[in-house]
Amino acid sequence: METSPRKERRITILFVSTAIISSLIGSFFGTLWMFYLSSNSKFSSLILSHPYFQMFGFLAEFVMGVAYSLLPRFAGKALSNLYLAYLNYFLITSALFLSVVSILFDGQGKLYFSSLLVGSSAIFTYQTFSTTKQIKSAFPEANLLFKVSSSSLLTFAFLYFLSNFSINFDPFSEQSLLLFLLGFVGSIIYAVEIRSVAFRQANYRKRLTTIAGLTQVAALVFLVVGMLDSVFALLGKILLLATSIEVLLAIRLLTHSLMYTPAMTGIHLRIKRYNEVSLTFAFFWLFSGLVISLLHSIDPAYFLRDMFIHTVAIGFVGSTIVCFSPMYIPGIISARGPISGLSFGPIITLAIAVLIRIVGDIEALSSGNFAIWEWISGVFVLVSVVWLLAMLRSIIVAKNIQHSTVKEHSDTTVSAAEFGIRVSSESSLYLHPTSTANLLFCTFRSGKISH
Repeated sequence: METSPRKERRITILFVSTAIISSLIGSFFGTLWMFYLSSNSKFSSLILSHPYFQMFGFLAEFVMGVAYSLLPRFAGKALSNLYLAYLNYFLITSALFLSVVSILFDGQGKLYFSSLLVGSSAIFTYQTFSTTKQIKSAFPEANLLFKVSSSSLLTFAFLYFLSNFSINFDPFSEQSLLLFLLGFVGSIIYAVEIRSVAFRQANYRKRLTTIAGLTQVAALVFLVVGMLDSVFALLGKILLLATSIEVLLAIRLLTHSLMYTPAMTGIHLRIKRYNEVSLTFAFFWLFSGLVISLLHSIDPAYFLRDMFIHTVAIGFVGSTIVCFSPMYIPGIISARGPISGLSFGPIITLAIAVLIRIVGDIEALSSGNFAIWEWISGVFVLVSVVWLLAMLRSIIVAKNIQHSTVKEHSDTTVSAAEFGIRVSSESSLYLHPTSTANLLFCTFRSGKISH
């Protein structure tokens, strides 16, 4: 049974709202955890739920929620089964609560938590595969990355489940975190970056995109095998670095293949610059995190591991979310694009948080303890999240620009800002910027572009 875009938006809002709440809770617990560690104070075991809120509450639910709106629009067809999506939400949210219960009661409930995580991941993987196989018109090279994303989550969940019986699987080992952060989250980020090149009035490299997807698959296979042999883990990290470079080149972030720059309006220039600056930060942190991960393979110091985790999770993933949230989330909620309110504040504040964490971990490498001021990085993360939410609110409530080419549509029609720019010709991705509507208010009616 197919569903309308309006109903798909409801499930997305449910997922994203839970993700935002989890992010605030997780960031707050992380800040307290770092404060207690740096001051050698005792703390409640509840604070140890910080990574669970961030991984399964924030990242997993955010990715799933956005995917439930983006993928059907990329395919040009409605989500086939909305009930499965709601079941998925129930399973992943219940898994999050059980993970917290498991921490409070010394691991009791781990089997139930991991079982729910497997169920949620299986549903998400099934729906991702069934939807992406229908994406054939534009950007087909990115489809593999969508599939790799959900498959990585399912692999992570299945290994976590098996750890209850036989295999020795640490969900917070370096390989496991790479599988989750760059396999699950990173792969879908790459796919969205490729499909969103039109926001920067740029084209993408098809062959390099295909190569990047295959390299990502090989990297993740080596990572999983690397849980048994560190040599394969090292090869997996090298391939992950290669994938990131291939994606950077594929989306032409460092080149200026613009067609209509002289005619671009102020709105288009703001969107273009916002995307370029945010993605530059994101890729800088990604490369830095992967280099730190390679150093950790040589020197298994705890603080190098901590530096790698937060550089990738906060720096890369966080910066990418800051980049694309104003492009997509307001459109999903209110069918309005970012016509005003864009600010570099959240991305700069997040960068400060990462720098404080890195400097603190570098000092800790010599002292053996967290710097007493390192917890301040968590405060900057919270400020960045709140600032981003305020920015999203200002975009959502902003009045639509009065433009002759902008037309009001019913709830069955949603803006291109919501679902990205989809074009019928794979080789022609440029949209003339003399009309705001061409970039931000092209609409999808029943999954097809309406100009």
